[in-house]
Amino acid sequence: MKPNSNLRLACLALGVLTLSSAALPAADAPMVHYEHGIIRSVDPAAKTMVLADFKDLTGQRLLWNDQTKFLAHGKAVSPAELKAGERVRLTHTAGGDLPTIQRAHIVPDRACRQDLIPSPPDRRAGPTGGPAVPTSNNGNNHA
Repeated sequence: MKPNSNLRLACLALGVLTLSSAALPAADAPMVHYEHGIIRSVDPAAKTMVLADFKDLTGQRLLWNDQTKFLAHGKAVSPAELKAGERVRLTHTAGGDLPTIQRAHIVPDRACRQDLIPSPPDRRAGPTGGPAVPTSNNGNNHA
């Protein structure tokens, strides 16, 4: 073998090892899972909640820690403010006996969402939103 070909072979082997290790996920990095459902119960003392699935309402017990972030209406809230019956979207990692919540977003229920939708304009109002424009009553001036 030529000395130059040994160098090429070594570089090729190093490149293959580098690419193959970069393509594999880190063994110690926990996999993140996404869930959504309805809170069935909250136990602040044990730092756990039971999340019910929308389809069959089976409960899944989840744990939170001091790094867990809770949000409602875009603002941070404490776990003590969580209530049974609220809809939630969350991310968690598997580990230990219970999955650990990373982030939990309280989702407004559909009734609250309707309050955010503006009402349609009153069709009887005038074009500038002022008083209604009188309509023709075919010359009849009586009520």
